[in-house]
Amino acid sequence: MSSDIAFTIKKISLIFLLLLLPLVITPENPTYAKEQYDIIIDPGHGGIDSGASFEGIVEKDIVLDISKKLEADLTQMGYKVAMTRNDDTSLGKLTTSGKDYENRDLNERVNIIDSGNTALFVSLHADSDLENPSNNGSVVYYFNSKISKSKTLANSIQNSLNNIITNKIKRASHIPSSSHFYILKNTATPGVLVETAYISNPQERKLLKTEDFREKIAYSIAYGIKNSSILPPVKNQSSKKYTAIVYPKNSSSINSNTFATLDACYAWINTKGTSGLVTSSGSPSKPLGVELDGCIISFDSDYLIKLESYQDKYDKKVVAIQKILYNLGYKVNTDGYFGQETCNAIKKFQKSYNLIDDGVVGISTYKKLAGEFKS
Repeated sequence: MSSDIAFTIKKISLIFLLLLLPLVITPENPTYAKEQYDIIIDPGHGGIDSGASFEGIVEKDIVLDISKKLEADLTQMGYKVAMTRNDDTSLGKLTTSGKDYENRDLNERVNIIDSGNTALFVSLHADSDLENPSNNGSVVYYFNSKISKSKTLANSIQNSLNNIITNKIKRASHIPSSSHFYILKNTATPGVLVETAYISNPQERKLLKTEDFREKIAYSIAYGIKNSSILPPVKNQSSKKYTAIVYPKNSSSINSNTFATLDACYAWINTKGTSGLVTSSGSPSKPLGVELDGCIISFDSDYLIKLESYQDKYDKKVVAIQKILYNLGYKVNTDGYFGQETCNAIKKFQKSYNLIDDGVVGISTYKKLAGEFKS
């Protein structure tokens, strides 16, 4: 036998063994081995499985982006979080357990979720109903006959998602639905599946293209989880540091102080008689609460400032917004009036960040504004 033929046979044999290897060895996923998480986020689909798609909107990409935003929000709240996938990968290739690719993919998600004594999970998807393109809103699903915590979690997240405000677009409110989705039925861990929006609906497709809307979805899910009371209080919460920042009405100076609790921050702002906000220490891009007309509230609910009927509206909290805009070079007066001048500046700011340029200061817009703040 010539050396060339022998080399070719060895090469073919090696290729055959490499192809056979995934069939005889079950790969391990060391990322989740023996780890304990509060929450596992499961972005649906991935890799060769694109999920639903319509006019350039692809489900696997949308839910991955929302999942990463959700991970950031939950981590900011102090929870330990992991994701079943962090990029555009196929989970079905990580296991040989299952009759086909789809079944292997679902089995691997179940394995990851149940592998580390996780408290709860949330699986994210984007729905499509071509027969009823007017269907809209977010819908949360749970498996009713097994884990009561799943229904409690579903109710809390659904209520939070139903409160999302999108300017000029009214989304439908829903109630959680019991479902036999494989991932819900086969996990031992309490959890829900969230259909974040309808790709098949033209208005929702437009919203899904915006950073603003995807942030609102993620933020609402995060606070739905937090407010469900399923998870115990975050460990070592008292050791966290929070910064309260006040904006004097008739002065360019800004005063700040650091406290161990949010309540202490809010109380300190209240004593100043000025507008202010609370952030995690050293991270003004993550505002946690603000003063609204003398009342201190957190961002558990939507925070909105908008121009009503194009009439000047005075509001103490507008001063903080105007000072940030002024420092960024926008033409505004720091007078506390949310008139057309301030509204136009907000629209320009939103457009520069690929937000919905509607002139409404909601959570996402305010977070971006606060992120530009330099003390």
